[in-house]
Amino acid sequence: NSILKLDNVEFYTDDAVKFVRDVNEKFELVILSSVLHQIYPNMNGAEEFLFNISKKTSSLYYETPLNHQTMNIGIDKVFNTLKKYFWQVRLIYVYDAYSSGYRGIFICQHG
Repeated sequence: NSILKLDNVEFYTDDAVKFVRDVNEKFELVILSSVLHQIYPNMNGAEEFLFNISKKTSSLYYETPLNHQTMNIGIDKVFNTLKKYFWQVRLIYVYDAYSSGYRGIFICQHG
């Protein structure tokens, strides 16, 4: 925050699963940039986490590897999994991250 000079943004560094499960606050925007696949490879077992986070945020920015050598998950599976928890899911961008393969950016929102 000292670098960005933003006074209306809070940054959290914590165990994501525990934090999302235990926090009682609601957030306007949550950013998961290359986070979820570290905890739940290929989104396997992420149901409770996604359910909890969907109840606590209006918008989710989600970036993840796609069809990567260590992450065998495609756009359809990511989209359909997110769609279970959010009213609107949009794939915003796919880019080649070179040595780490392709990555997709999704925006998820509630109505």
